[in-house]
Amino acid sequence: MKYNYLSKNHYLQYKNLINSNITEGFFTNFINNVLNDNHIIMVLEDEEDIIGTGTILIEEKLTYGGCKMGHIENILINENYRKRGYGEQIV
Repeated sequence: MKYNYLSKNHYLQYKNLINSNITEGFFTNFINNVLNDNHIIMVLEDEEDIIGTGTILIEEKLTYGGCKMGHIENILINENYRKRGYGEQIV
């Protein structure tokens, strides 16, 4: 198992994992223009297959002394790999 940042070559597998009808153009635009150091999508791969994903959004706060807070979202695991602790590993 290995972790990687979501990239353009993950399109088909990611689309299937999240059960979405997003177009490759939308996906590529999202990778190029939305993801950054404060919006990260990671994928968990078994060999060459994406088996899970998770998103972290890092928000700079005006409150709490101007600290940064992370929001963990969209933890998804392929149904064939569930109940093995991979979701916890992503978090």
